[in-house]
Amino acid sequence: MKRSLGIFSLGLAAGLLIGSIFGGRVWRLATANASNDENRRATDAPASSADQRRLEDQKILLGDITAVPFQELYATLSHRLPSEIAQLAQQLDRLPRGSEADGKISAFFKAWSHLNAAAAFQSAITFKAAEARTVAITATIAGADASVAGLLARSINQLADGMVPIAEKSGLFSLAVQKWSESDPAGAAKLLGETNARGIKFAMAYYTVAQNWAATDPRAALTWAQDHTVGSSGLGAVNGALNGWWQKDHEAAEAYAVTQIDTPEGRQLINSVASQMASEDRTKAQAWVSRLPNQEARHQAETILASQWAFSDPEGASAWAVTLPPDERQGVIDSTISMWARSDPAAAGEWLGTLSGATRDQAISSYSVTIVENDPAAATAWAATISDQDIRDRALQNIATQWLSRDAVAARAWIQSSSLSEMQKTRLLSVVPVK
Repeated sequence: MKRSLGIFSLGLAAGLLIGSIFGGRVWRLATANASNDENRRATDAPASSADQRRLEDQKILLGDITAVPFQELYATLSHRLPSEIAQLAQQLDRLPRGSEADGKISAFFKAWSHLNAAAAFQSAITFKAAEARTVAITATIAGADASVAGLLARSINQLADGMVPIAEKSGLFSLAVQKWSESDPAGAAKLLGETNARGIKFAMAYYTVAQNWAATDPRAALTWAQDHTVGSSGLGAVNGALNGWWQKDHEAAEAYAVTQIDTPEGRQLINSVASQMASEDRTKAQAWVSRLPNQEARHQAETILASQWAFSDPEGASAWAVTLPPDERQGVIDSTISMWARSDPAAAGEWLGTLSGATRDQAISSYSVTIVENDPAAATAWAATISDQDIRDRALQNIATQWLSRDAVAARAWIQSSSLSEMQKTRLLSVVPVK
């Protein structure tokens, strides 16, 4: 009998220990004085007292909230009463301002919004500091389901002046509209039109709404985008619609872009399609661009492709650039060589030695003008080897102008002692540095 009681006591103690550890994991910083089930069963004390004890036990939850994984925090909040969650938010509002407090506010409101976006938003706008309100609203948008983001967008648009700074209000509205367009792009587009939102803050909203809409109804999205062509926002909408259309139907979107090729907006569309295409199949993109009937559009698109390629493989992009027709390669070479010279000037310089003729002159001109910031003497020496006198003189003048503006004494000393011709020296020494 004694042995049985001992085993029972040991089991009971172990169970209490495990329960305490598990409770500590779920709440991270909460003590295990009382579990949810125990509180529900506590009929011998008033409900308000039980609630108060639980809230007191949870105060330290806010101390390490950023370390709690999102799903775990969401699960934890989902077992709490709305009034308890609101009181926890009030504790966050009382924290001293700073990056640590912002991190806690962001984590908490993101999880709360996933549970109840409307309640989270209403709490966020009551925060005392405008900066804290912005952090809380931003997190609320991030955590909300796309289907309820429209409510958030309208609520943000109706915020009284002073609730958040005007510039930040525009950004928050833009974020909410973009989120909403994931589930209802037509509704998001209508709200943008109703609010007459314009300017750089909304360019991405127009782009994203049109892109998401075009993924399901490209013609409707494109029609809407073409009706919103004021400034950068309008151009963003058309590009967004075309990109969303391209994701849905490559051939149809590409054909439409070509029909617009003789307009400035059409050439932007060509660039957008070329960039999208290159992200999936660079060879296909290069072939498509090479067949474009408008030379200006073709050249712009080639430059876009080369720049995009040069980020990951500047040598490959440069090698492709020099194969282009002579009247199209200059801008493309400028783009690839400049990027390569910034990332690895030694390798780029070595590659230049494999070139000859006009291609070499063009490449060295781009290279020398790029490296002048870090090595003006080397830049001048490279430029002096250019065979074409006009290209050489332009490159040397650009270099001298930059060098003289930063260190006139060193620049003049190098020019005077260099192997340049007397005519070149005189010309460079007469350059007026930019102040």
